[in-house]
Amino acid sequence: MKADAAQDDVEYAIARSHSLGWATHVSQDQGRVLIGLLGSVQGSHINSLRGLRGVERVIPASRPFRLASREFKPTSTVVTLQGYQIGGDQLVVIAGPCAVESRSQLLEAAWAVKEAGGHMLRGGAFKPRTSPYSFQGLGEQGLEILAEAREQTGLLVVTEVMAPEQVPLVSRYADVLQVGARNMQNYNLLHAVGASGMPVLLKRGMMSTIEELLMSAEYILSHSNQRVILAERGIRTFETYTRNSFDINAIPLLKELTHLPVIADPSHATGQASLVTPVSRAAIAAGADGLILEVHPEPARALSDGYQSLTPAAFRVLMDEVAKVGAAVGRLPYPRQQAARPAQAALDLRPASDDARDDAIFAPLREMLVAQDDRPAHLDEISLRALTPFQRALLVADGTVTRLIESYKLEPVEVVALGQSEERIVAPHRWLAAESGTVTLAQRALLRGKHSGRVYAHSSSLIVPARLPPRLLEQLGPSGAITEPALVSTMLETRREVLWYGLERAGGDDGDAQQPSDPIMLSRTYRVIAGGCPVMLVSEQFPATHDPQPRRD
Repeated sequence: MKADAAQDDVEYAIARSHSLGWATHVSQDQGRVLIGLLGSVQGSHINSLRGLRGVERVIPASRPFRLASREFKPTSTVVTLQGYQIGGDQLVVIAGPCAVESRSQLLEAAWAVKEAGGHMLRGGAFKPRTSPYSFQGLGEQGLEILAEAREQTGLLVVTEVMAPEQVPLVSRYADVLQVGARNMQNYNLLHAVGASGMPVLLKRGMMSTIEELLMSAEYILSHSNQRVILAERGIRTFETYTRNSFDINAIPLLKELTHLPVIADPSHATGQASLVTPVSRAAIAAGADGLILEVHPEPARALSDGYQSLTPAAFRVLMDEVAKVGAAVGRLPYPRQQAARPAQAALDLRPASDDARDDAIFAPLREMLVAQDDRPAHLDEISLRALTPFQRALLVADGTVTRLIESYKLEPVEVVALGQSEERIVAPHRWLAAESGTVTLAQRALLRGKHSGRVYAHSSSLIVPARLPPRLLEQLGPSGAITEPALVSTMLETRREVLWYGLERAGGDDGDAQQPSDPIMLSRTYRVIAGGCPVMLVSEQFPATHDPQPRRD
């Protein structure tokens, strides 16, 4: 429409378009009203619209993504979020863990992002995972934790929504709805997030073309929701050394084709933390409006995507590097905003000791007590809902994982001792409540199938012999193994406390770094309390999935 077109002229043009069978989408660009026409195009209809009062010109769209194209809106769209302009003159960095694992983990990550100069917080409460046995997210509990992190740090929240029915719930907690790569062509979901009116971060699918990405954006725009942000997160190619191949071409090409802002996701594009910073520099140089990155307080203990997550220290380095490249291309990040951590949060989020794995990262799974009759003595019901059936079975396993293995109808298993050695604790050990100099017995064992010889699990134990019954020690040979069932056989009243539980990668032996190709292992650390005193610290690790075999007995 002309710049001086009256409102009556605009309304008549819309009504006339409807009478010709078109749906309309109305927006503004530099003070002018733009009327997008959606439907089949006929030359006679176009000519009839050209003669209407107030119409400056009618431009047939040459692209199938009409509302997303620069033909429809020549100037760049800027999505404004509480002072931040995505697509404006300054860069915006969104960072945080792949998944919300616990309150302490998320708050620690949020403060790390805030203190390094990040602008928004990412974190998944609902997680689409390739394996049904993988961590699926904490659901609404995770959303509540994200909201608390926003309240403490002031960081806006970006989180994924997976289904249309989740949109109202997630919208109550989030500032930006993320549509992940696997849902880029979930058209019912695209309609739902478009109709919500919420800002939407739309990720390119791992096997999707640029046109398919823009057509997905068209679904959202068709609901008159122009607050759409595109994300290039890499595509699947024949290359196997990286998780995906980062399509650097896509950034300047998208900036030519569409008026929507474009950000880059180097974490998923590369799948390796060591590559995230250099690819981030390249993305900014290519014209990206910002970055979305994965940052975890302790990537080695992350329940998902730890191998591609930056540590807080690495994220600080990245922010400095981004500022340097941004200065070179004339687009600096928004300045860092100072904020002090609450004193109590700082106390809660710091491990008391380095003697054992930091259970503060996995607070929702802490202090789960398991009774010997296979019934939970005490379980956090909220956290338990986030576990898969396979993981729940582990928590109620008896002594070792033998009954778990056999319950999956694999085959009977046996504990095979690999060796033991006497060691003295060099520093106070909080989980064993032992002072420095205490003599301990370190044991390594594996669980092996009686028929196949297949190794199902690895186990290592640290035992305080002085707290064991003498009759048990008398039975222990030089290559024997003390197990929890052996303790039970001495008529001791025992219970177990799970200290750490999660998924991690095998590998990293002999100082080698963990690789994305290393298998995912299910790990836990627990201590056995006998006679009211901790006597054993056990770490177990076994494959996160099993290939069922028929029983031979």
